[in-house]
Amino acid sequence: MKKLQHSKHLFLCPLLFLMLTALFLTGCSKKNLTYDGTDMGKLTESSIDIMGVRYNFYSNGYAEVVAVLNPYFELSESVTYEGTSYSVVKIQANSFGGVTGYGIFNKIGISSQGFVEAPEHLVLPDTLLSLPNYVFSQCTSSSITLPSDLKSLPVGAFYRCENLETVEFPDSLEEIYTPNLFTGCSSLTSVELPKDVSYILSTDYLFVGCSSLQSVTIPGTCGRGILHDHTFADCDVLSEIILEDGITTIYYRAFDNLPALEEIVFPDSVTEIKDAIFYDCPNLKDVWLSDNLSDIPPHMFKQGYGNYDADTSGITIHVKESLVEYAKNLYPDATVVAK
Repeated sequence: MKKLQHSKHLFLCPLLFLMLTALFLTGCSKKNLTYDGTDMGKLTESSIDIMGVRYNFYSNGYAEVVAVLNPYFELSESVTYEGTSYSVVKIQANSFGGVTGYGIFNKIGISSQGFVEAPEHLVLPDTLLSLPNYVFSQCTSSSITLPSDLKSLPVGAFYRCENLETVEFPDSLEEIYTPNLFTGCSSLTSVELPKDVSYILSTDYLFVGCSSLQSVTIPGTCGRGILHDHTFADCDVLSEIILEDGITTIYYRAFDNLPALEEIVFPDSVTEIKDAIFYDCPNLKDVWLSDNLSDIPPHMFKQGYGNYDADTSGITIHVKESLVEYAKNLYPDATVVAK
């Protein structure tokens, strides 16, 4: 009996080994890459340098941009390698300085490749299906033309694009991820965000450091109707902020260090505002509050030094008739008038 059991074990061991080997090989085999709903097939060639751009190629005829290697690059809708034409549909998400998705067009360059500056007018091919987070971060271009069929704009897309002056949003856009979208875009002078799109996540740091921004229009759907902390901060010459109907809530320090802002009008869709929404806005003169506010916070106006309430003697607060006396009690130094 023991001999039979021993023989059985000898038979099972090789069989088990073969099964495990098969599973291992199956797991190690190249799988098809599906990107934004497109089956790209299997990776066939990687890290191929063509005219200043590095690509990965896939068996179904698609190409992925991996890196930009010199300032004379040109991105086209297709690229030919060894007689085969590949459609450029993807930009690889990179990691740089601890930020996943750091842009391949940034002025810092890619690893040992040195400094890479994008062209003054950067045009992306219309074949691109979507873009990775921080795709243009620190890009040196003054204008960027997005793919005409682009459906989604990622987090931090234009992060610290210091030379960026204009952006045209394609009509195809369906959603925009707003955090850090224009942070540090110090040459941007005006922006009108698209209205008929879904804005994903919060508006945190949406326009921080846009020191040349003079006017901006915020659609009611932006941030799901909420202006979050530091939506506007350190915008030295920003004098016109148009908030469209649909904005419901204004969070703490939404308007932070805006020395040129003299007037703000809240649409009647606003039902809640927090303390310190006007943090270091020293030249604010007219604040038009919504008729649908149920309450007015006692410390809307703050100054950074010591976190004290700012002097409100030069401010006129416009409120509905029923809130006039209440607002006067909260801000006795301000001028409070009925709308």
